Amino acid sequence: MKKQQPIIVGIDIRDLKLAVTGTKTYLKELINAFEKIADPEIKYVYLDTQLPVYGGGSKFFKGMEHVYYFIWKQILLPFKTWQNNCTVLFCTDYFVPLLQPGFKTITVFHDALFFEIPEQYNPVWLKIFKMLAMPGAKKSAHIVVPSHFSKERLHHFTKIALEKFVTVYEGPKTIVERKSVSEKLNQIIDNIQGVQFILHVGSLDKRKNIPRLIRAVKLLKHRGHQDLKLVLVGKASPKIFINNEAEILATIEEQGMKDQVIVTGYLEDEELGTLYRMATAYLFPSLYEGFGIPMVEAFQFQLPIAAANNSCLPEIGGDAALYFDPLQEEAMANSIELLINDASLRKELAEKGTKRLTHFSWNNAALELNQLFKQTAELN
Repeated sequence: MKKQQPIIVGIDIRDLKLAVTGTKTYLKELINAFEKIADPEIKYVYLDTQLPVYGGGSKFFKGMEHVYYFIWKQILLPFKTWQNNCTVLFCTDYFVPLLQPGFKTITVFHDALFFEIPEQYNPVWLKIFKMLAMPGAKKSAHIVVPSHFSKERLHHFTKIALEKFVTVYEGPKTIVERKSVSEKLNQIIDNIQGVQFILHVGSLDKRKNIPRLIRAVKLLKHRGHQDLKLVLVGKASPKIFINNEAEILATIEEQGMKDQVIVTGYLEDEELGTLYRMATAYLFPSLYEGFGIPMVEAFQFQLPIAAANNSCLPEIGGDAALYFDPLQEEAMANSIELLINDASLRKELAEKGTKRLTHFSWNNAALELNQLFKQTAELN
């Protein structure tokens, strides 16, 4: 009996060269999980570009990057997919080629932010999104989303059939702590040693709601929590419409919180693991999330969480977090105070988080996607 040939799945890995977090984490973790599973019915082909990839701040080179991106997505990627005899092309960054000769596409939409908060995007990029990403999504066999919340919102805005969206939960990043500590991490540890501190991980974007978090910690200082500190891990976004670094630094200054708020900038995952382990609690005050990987990372380190009561966060956190109105600084402060004052509550939430974590793993995500690849390959 003739052995059945594996389905060839092309995966666009260009973002490994450009992204720092987000889609880069998604790609890296999935590729690792695909390799571990080693499904004999599927052969993965990793498709990459030889064109320059630019992630800096120059307007000219950013313009050229858009041109290179268009050439890659709409000309070179479909050619490479066809050349490698791929049955399915998987793209994790919203965009798939409009030309799909002999193969089917699956795209990933990580959230509905393009629709929910359009003012935080470059108008030119929004036009490109509407001209290319949306028609590509409509041609795709499936659209993968990270939460049921994202599915409902994207269906609402795009009017694409609900059954075309497939929810595949993500997992925490693989974080292995270093045995040796870098000088940068040593300085941070010196600042937080022996005191309670609240951790927040994420780029310094407007939707992350960090100025309100700083003011909430200031309220706690007035209530007598003089030693409580806030550690903000993450760097400023290169996208000027999203970047909120200036307001965050100004808020720290205005509130007289330079001794209480530590802005670390970008940290390697291995350094970040140390802070997850040392923190008293994790705060997630975001105004909008499509999934929220730091929440499941906190579960992984048995760190209790207080989070905003909006978007996907209650869906992902379940009963393993406290929730607050992110527009109310006093409500945020009350949640933080509950966590830092009540060790038994912290223990209870950490235990619930460990149980909750069983719903979120890259291994599960890879298994679900493999099934989706097989279903897509069988479509007429």
